[in-house]
Amino acid sequence: MNPQRIRRSTDALTAVPHHGGGMNLSIENSPVAEKVDELERTADAGVSGRTPLIVLGEVWVACAVLSLAVLALTLLAIRIVD
Repeated sequence: MNPQRIRRSTDALTAVPHHGGGMNLSIENSPVAEKVDELERTADAGVSGRTPLIVLGEVWVACAVLSLAVLALTLLAIRIVD
């Protein structure tokens, strides 16, 4: 058996400090990471015209999850009663 040495990959994730104070594993200067940070700052500041849309999106997701949970519990209760 001839084991090969493991070399460091060039596309490996690197630990970069996040503006929140902790460590965040992400690709440096990633366009997606930059966009998420921009939207996060926009929502935190609350001064952009897009802030209501961001909040509405978050509320929509929360309501969808809640509705699915209520539906699942209702179906479970009907199955238990029958």
